[in-house]
Amino acid sequence: MNTINYKYISDAVEFYSNKGYTYIEVPWYVTEDVMNVTRPIEGKLIDDYYLPKNNKYLVASAEQSFIYDIFKGIISEGYYVAVTPCFRFEKINDIHKKVFIKVELIYISYDMKENLNDKLNKIILDAKEFFENKLSDKIIIKNTIQDNSVENFDIEYKGYELGSYGIRKYKNMCQWIYGTGCAEPRLSIIQKI
Repeated sequence: MNTINYKYISDAVEFYSNKGYTYIEVPWYVTEDVMNVTRPIEGKLIDDYYLPKNNKYLVASAEQSFIYDIFKGIISEGYYVAVTPCFRFEKINDIHKKVFIKVELIYISYDMKENLNDKLNKIILDAKEFFENKLSDKIIIKNTIQDNSVENFDIEYKGYELGSYGIRKYKNMCQWIYGTGCAEPRLSIIQKI
């Protein structure tokens, strides 16, 4: 059985905090309109993760938690790091689980004209450095295209994805960079491969 290495979660928060990210607590459940911001076009909301008493959904990533705080107007521009469980409805395999813990990185900008490429590069390189400290072989940054032709990047180790990174925008309200700081037990599993 693969267990979550909470030391890696703690190490990641400390590492990114030392790199200039502000650690904050974020909600673990959000509204449907927030879920819809990052939900794939063909995706659907899963009743398994619906909380009827609150009329909210458990998050698939802290990215949604950050968006919730953006919508509520309680988070300012800047680099942040947070930890949440992630509740997913996807195919389970050796490294993908329905529920796991993830350190999420984000840079938030309310200036829709700001070019975020340098800040995206910072987040990717910071994550790459963290993973290089935990793994012995070469880490690869791979350019990918996802839905709506949005350019994204993955960090991979021996062909396994350690995290995804990219830029998203929401109407004329804000834009942000999202990225995986550390996902557990994924990192621990990949480390043993």
